[in-house]
Amino acid sequence: MVRILSILPALMGTICILILGASLYGYSTPDSGMEVPIVPCPEGSSGCIVGMTDEDLSVPGAFILLDIRLSLEWAEPDRSWVAVVDADAEKECPPDANGLTTCTEEDIESFIISGGPESDGSLEFRLEPG
Repeated sequence: MVRILSILPALMGTICILILGASLYGYSTPDSGMEVPIVPCPEGSSGCIVGMTDEDLSVPGAFILLDIRLSLEWAEPDRSWVAVVDADAEKECPPDANGLTTCTEEDIESFIISGGPESDGSLEFRLEPG
């Protein structure tokens, strides 16, 4: 019994060192890509319509110690832009079944949290639990 108790601290120390090493190294998901069509901009309109998803980005509270970042890049920044908007934007500009709204950039400008028309082909957003 005494021998087991003398090995236990060494085993726990080894486990703690492994956890510390893994946390210092970090974890990154592999880069992934997705083809998304550009939202059409009708000729003669006062502004282009906005596409929006009705799903919220949520991070469980258990991930409070993690640094979660959303990074996006797109190939045609002159023709399109991407933004993270507040969930209240869906109430004012609800998307249809295709994800298109009747709103323009000016209508959702006050809801933009990150990105938008000034984001020049890339967007980085830090997600926090809650």
